[in-house]
Amino acid sequence: MSFLFRVFVILLFVTPRVSLASFTTRTYTFSTTSSATDSVGEPVSAQAIFHITADSMVVTLVNEQKDITSVGQNISSLYFTVNDCGSIFSLGGSTGNLVSVGSGGKIDSSSESNSLDHWQSGQSGGQLYLNDLAGGGSPDQTIIGPQNGEGDYSTVNHSIYDNAPHNPFVQNEATFTYKFPPGELSENTKISKVTIGFGTQAGCNQSTYLSSARIPAPGSLPLFLIGLIPLLGNSLRKRRTYSGSASEKSRNILSASSGSSLQMACPT
Repeated sequence: MSFLFRVFVILLFVTPRVSLASFTTRTYTFSTTSSATDSVGEPVSAQAIFHITADSMVVTLVNEQKDITSVGQNISSLYFTVNDCGSIFSLGGSTGNLVSVGSGGKIDSSSESNSLDHWQSGQSGGQLYLNDLAGGGSPDQTIIGPQNGEGDYSTVNHSIYDNAPHNPFVQNEATFTYKFPPGELSENTKISKVTIGFGTQAGCNQSTYLSSARIPAPGSLPLFLIGLIPLLGNSLRKRRTYSGSASEKSRNILSASSGSSLQMACPT
C-alpha cells in the first residue's frame, strides 16, 4: 500500500469529525413565489439571502422584478428571526448603487457603492429588521428592480420617474453586514420568519416567504481530500503499470534499447 493511499484512508476516517467543525459558513435564501403581488395586484419578485460566518451575517436584498411599473413594487423593509443568539449585535455597514430616475424612465444620475444611510436597523417583537421607512422623511432608497435592455426604466409611472421624494433608488440589490461577538453564532444558528416589505407605506405589502435548503460551504479538509483524488488515481495507475514480473520488465527494457517501441506490461 503506497504512502499516498495510506494518507488518504486516514484522512477519510477523520473527515467526519474535523469537517463538521469547519462548516462555519452557511447560506439561507428566501424567495417570493411566482404569483406574489403587491396590494394592487402588481407582480413582485425578490430574494433575501443570508450569508452566515462565525462572527458576521451578510444580508443581501435583491429585487428581481423586471419592467417595474410603480414604487409599490420596490423593496422597503425586511424582518427576520435569528435563533440561538443573543441581542448583542451591530450593523457594520450597508452598500448599494443609487440611481435617480427622470422623465421617461431615463437614469439622470447614478452612483456606485454608497452607504445606505436611510435604512435603519433594530429589533421589534423579538425580530431583527432592516427598514427604509423607519427613519422618517422622504421614502427614498427603496430597492428598485433591474433596468431593461436599453438601460433605463421606460415602464415606470410617476411614482418613480421625476418623483423627488422617492429618488434616488437602490438599484437591484442592497447589502447589509451585521457583526456579532465571537462565538455568538454557531452551527445551530438558523434564519426564520422572514418578511419582505414593498412600497412606501410602513406595514403595507408585507409578505412572508419560506426558506430554501441551507447551503453549507465546504471546509478546507474536504477540499484537500478532493484534490488528493487525482493524485491517488495517478499513483494507482503507476502501481498497475509496473506490477509485471522482473523478467517482463527486463525484456521491455532490452526491447526499448534495441530500437523497438516500449510496451509496458500490465497485470492479467
